[in-house]
Amino acid sequence: MKLFKKTSPLTAVLAILVFCVVLGLILTAVHFFGDAEPASASVQIQFSFDGAANGLAPNSVSFDISDIFSDEVLSDALAASSLSDRLTPDELRPHIVTRGIYPDNMAEQVMSYESLLNFTSSRELTVSNYHPTAYSVSLYNVFDPSLSRAQLETLLSNIVVAYRNFFSTRYANNLVESALHFDLDQYDYPQQLAIVEAQMSLLSEYAQEMYEKDPSFSLEGEGFNDIGIRYTNLVESDIGRMNANLTMNALTRDTVRLLIQYQYEIRNLNNQLEKKTQQLKSMDSLIDSYQKNEIIYLSTSDSLIKIDGNSSETYDSLVDARKEVADEITQINSDITTNQLKISDLISDTSSERENEDEDPFAAAADTEVQEMTAEELAAAAAAAEEQSKRQIAALESSIANLLVKRDEVTAKFKKMLQAYNEQHINELTVSSSPMRYNAPRLFSGAFIKSAIKTAGPVCSIGFMVCMVILIADKKAKKT
Repeated sequence: MKLFKKTSPLTAVLAILVFCVVLGLILTAVHFFGDAEPASASVQIQFSFDGAANGLAPNSVSFDISDIFSDEVLSDALAASSLSDRLTPDELRPHIVTRGIYPDNMAEQVMSYESLLNFTSSRELTVSNYHPTAYSVSLYNVFDPSLSRAQLETLLSNIVVAYRNFFSTRYANNLVESALHFDLDQYDYPQQLAIVEAQMSLLSEYAQEMYEKDPSFSLEGEGFNDIGIRYTNLVESDIGRMNANLTMNALTRDTVRLLIQYQYEIRNLNNQLEKKTQQLKSMDSLIDSYQKNEIIYLSTSDSLIKIDGNSSETYDSLVDARKEVADEITQINSDITTNQLKISDLISDTSSERENEDEDPFAAAADTEVQEMTAEELAAAAAAAEEQSKRQIAALESSIANLLVKRDEVTAKFKKMLQAYNEQHINELTVSSSPMRYNAPRLFSGAFIKSAIKTAGPVCSIGFMVCMVILIADKKAKKT
């Protein structure tokens, strides 16, 4: 008080207020810059392609934003930012934060429930079925404080670009190259045709699946269904014709090996036939002994209730299952017959074919014993067959080569069509990003003002109260 007596009360009040303001700002700066979050850059990634709301990528595979943390994405981003020598993906990964953007009423949906008495046709989407289509991605500069704002923003921008490239590769509709190429020279002709047929059948199914996904898509006047038809035609016409040629002329690279293969297949099919025949007998016995229940009438005190049994459905299911087993037996018998005919063609056993012309082929196949041959007999049969088929083999190899050319032409068209489809569904518009935002602790910012109000406000309030006491005391002193 002695100090205040030497100066005027107004001067003392101003000095106290200035002191409180300065002290409050110093405390605010210490608190703000000491506890503030590090500089960060943030951006939003928006998915707007079909299926994004269901969490499905354009290739119908589930996706999420976690792929942005992969080594492939971060390594590409660091390389594009010229920071590969300063940072590694493991050092960068912990400082990337992703958050899904949810509706404002999400908490209300979480706390809601559906009544069993609610029969309205329109129901609100439950939280368990919701997949965000927008994500916030933030990069906090804790790993290298020497990075400038421009470098941090460039790094995050390159992360987004690398993620989009990764997304367009992993979640696009593509053909697996490793499944398209086989070293066919390592296989015999029947196996070559079987491999090519399986390839084109799978490709045809894939093309049909793409057509069902987007029937309106076309490229150069062709849709995915046209690709499937072209594959199917190659299988049914070219491969069918070459398989018939193989069977009739017994063309092979290694007759002994092919004979052994056919004999093995016959043994395997005979084992299956035995099991299926026993299964069919058991099912016949079960069906014969099965009795359908009659309708039951349950009498109560004031009503008569009719109860229909479900035994008819059970009986029909047994009959259907029995038919399936019978069809399988028919197919097995057909396969056995086919393999026996192939063996006969290879060894030119025409006499055995004539003897069995009037017999039931399925019954004959079922009772056929596997024809065992000595090594000398196999070698003699192989030499005779190879001598007769040299010219036919050359023609077959030419036909297979032409088939592969046709297959590759259709596959190239299919790839081009898939690429156009991917570009239509995965691009900068369907996987878009918002403008970059940069956040850093600054004196002239809204965050600093808020912190100053919280920290300097109480200090200034105390100073103001002291000033009021001084002014009141001075006023009383003047009255006395």
